[in-house]
Amino acid sequence: ERTKILVFLVDIADENPLGQYKTLLNELEGYAPGLLQRPRCLLFTKLDILPPDEVELPVSKLDGVFMVAGISSVSGRGINELVSKLARRVEKMRNEERGSATEAGG
Repeated sequence: ERTKILVFLVDIADENPLGQYKTLLNELEGYAPGLLQRPRCLLFTKLDILPPDEVELPVSKLDGVFMVAGISSVSGRGINELVSKLARRVEKMRNEERGSATEAGG
């Protein structure tokens, strides 16, 4: 619960990947609804099982989702870019928190 960002991993080969995502959201809401206020990344996995010309991430804009990406654990495709983007986002959030704390402190 100390996490800054929630990353939801969804199998892109599933016949209903957005249904998987919604199921995860519902389970999280039942566990700790406050976590749903955190920024979210929707990460589609197993890109390696689809031909590159057939990979199309099935969403463009979802509430609370700041990034939609895809990776392949087998080939490593998309992983470095994902880690870099997430690290930049976390650093930005930390800097904003420090700035808010400094302003509040005087």
